Amino acid sequence: GRLPFDAPPGKPDRSRNTHRIARCDWMWCRFGDEDGEWDDARSQGFEGGREVVEGLLKKVRMGRKALDVVAEMKWVKEGIRVEGGLRVSEEDENDEALL
Repeated sequence: GRLPFDAPPGKPDRSRNTHRIARCDWMWCRFGDEDGEWDDARSQGFEGGREVVEGLLKKVRMGRKALDVVAEMKWVKEGIRVEGGLRVSEEDENDEALL
């Protein structure tokens, strides 16, 4: 499989993944076409996920979405449905490392 920050297929791997991450240089692997651009046919049902991912993988100066904004997005809010809502376990509640 491929990871979003791997060099595109057929292109030289000149820069390290960390450099591509810092530049926000990435591509769609599973849902993209051969150039790594979003492919509507391959990605039906994942449009909300695209909005979340693209909102987070931007430089701050280019309009990266804040986590509180992402948390309110429909795809995230409706992504996990647990009767009674999500709760912190007793074990986690007492864990100072989480604070």
